Amino acid sequence: MLQISWFLLGSYATNTGSTQCLPCPTGKFAATKGTSKCDSCPAGEYQNQTGQSNCTKCEPGSYSASIGASACTLCIPGKFQSASGQISCINCAPGTYSSSSGTTACTDCSPGQYQDSAGSSSYKNCSYGSFTNTTKQTTCIKCQLGEYGPTIMATKCLTCPSGSFSDSEGSKSCNTCNPGEFQSQSGMTKCDNCSAGSFSNSSGMDQCYK
Repeated sequence: MLQISWFLLGSYATNTGSTQCLPCPTGKFAATKGTSKCDSCPAGEYQNQTGQSNCTKCEPGSYSASIGASACTLCIPGKFQSASGQISCINCAPGTYSSSSGTTACTDCSPGQYQDSAGSSSYKNCSYGSFTNTTKQTTCIKCQLGEYGPTIMATKCLTCPSGSFSDSEGSKSCNTCNPGEFQSQSGMTKCDNCSAGSFSNSSGMDQCYK
């Protein structure tokens, strides 16, 4: 009498005169009854059980690059995959990053951060004297003349106060006016000399005295 397993999907018999069928191994399937061999799961799909009649698409955040897979591979940090049934993951674009495995979307760099490379697993901080004030940036902006940036991850630059100046872009701090000089305004690039008949006897003065 024929074995019932002969009629089951997900099984096969390689030889003539077989008395029973064998279950398809993991990574393979049989979609029709009475087949002599199992088919391999296509790339982008997997099967982790035996005796199956179909394969399962890899979930978003994972992929299968080869046929006959019994499991999908998670996207590594720096990569993502938003769709199912895929054969590879995609590099995170500059301005974004992915810090964990199995990511379905990359994270935008926040203000004060940037990332200039594709496929990155982390963000970079804007250094002293620079800033970003929007998300997803690939570079930081240098503080302008008359400004300074005293912290990392800055979202804006500060204006040099009166009695000081900044004459170069990307300054971490302002320069104070020397004795004999003054600066009454903020955001300036130089100090002025006290005029004849006036003086300043200390640094950082915003006016001269008569």
